[in-house]
Amino acid sequence: MNSLYIKLKESGNYFDAYLVIKNALSKELGNKELFREFIDVSLEIAMYDIVFDERKQYVTEADSALVLFAESTDMDEETLMLIKNTKEQINPELFMKILYKKRC
Repeated sequence: MNSLYIKLKESGNYFDAYLVIKNALSKELGNKELFREFIDVSLEIAMYDIVFDERKQYVTEADSALVLFAESTDMDEETLMLIKNTKEQINPELFMKILYKKRC
């Protein structure tokens, strides 16, 4: 795992940590560990009390990462389950409903 990412995340700087993990994932699209971290930090930020359109952006980017990961990774049963579970977790329509309710 990227040491800068860990340092930023541990200090609570999720926005900068997001940029670092996004960069790392873009260089290793099939890396399960980076993918999981990217999804986790993206959805964490999406739950912050920030402008709704910014929340939506993080969910959309998580969804895009899912598509790229699914196309780039070596597929086995564990990876297939990771993809399916992540797809359920970041279903954009469902997640947007949750975010909208939180906003109200």
